[in-house]
Amino acid sequence: GDLKTCNKILKEAQLYKDLGITIRPIAPENLCIVVSSDAAWANAKDQEGDHKSQAGYIVLSTDRQMLQGRETMFSMLTWKSHTLKRRTVSTLSAETQAIVESAAIACWFRYLMAEMFYRDLLNNGSIDWETMLEPLEFGIVTDAKSVYDALTASSHSTSSTDKRTCIDLAIIREYLRRHNGCIRWIDGSVQLADSLTKHMTTDFLRSVLYRGSYQLQEEYDTLNLRCKAKEEKLKIGRAHV
Repeated sequence: GDLKTCNKILKEAQLYKDLGITIRPIAPENLCIVVSSDAAWANAKDQEGDHKSQAGYIVLSTDRQMLQGRETMFSMLTWKSHTLKRRTVSTLSAETQAIVESAAIACWFRYLMAEMFYRDLLNNGSIDWETMLEPLEFGIVTDAKSVYDALTASSHSTSSTDKRTCIDLAIIREYLRRHNGCIRWIDGSVQLADSLTKHMTTDFLRSVLYRGSYQLQEEYDTLNLRCKAKEEKLKIGRAHV
């Protein structure tokens, strides 16, 4: 089985050998960091055979208009696929832990870029790092609706009984508030990091890399469609009463 998998990967690598990573110019005043984060609960195993959750992220530098739902050009900075260190008890727990890591990597790249922009101010000590990061927006993209709802709910409450997950959600919420960040939800079919956590085709990720542009419009469109479907269902229900 491993040999067949390796042969399949080798064939794909040879077939798409001309597809590379392209760094595209983005105006510094419009620059932001977007991290596509995903996790799959209990779909991997460690050396002892115990189940682990697989997580992955893709870091993009792009125009901040991407966070507003517009299709924009981007540059892929880095990516990673790995098993989560802490044991998770649910999909919500796995996705939340993955987003905590994604937020940390977003902070790291924002700091590197800010260091380039404000090098002189850092050297003479006239600016602190938190002030330096304020102009650099960032967004975290997830296909986990439960996490998105928990982070955007006005009451800041969650139905999860896992207290560690509640703490992680509170950490992410506070981090987004303090550092000019936002959370965006998209459908799993257009999640860039999806193929980093599951055995599946990577055609979508390759097509986006080839095109060099990406759009988060799915969040608004899909949520609106869901709301309309729910309203229509209620109307039909009332009509039959």
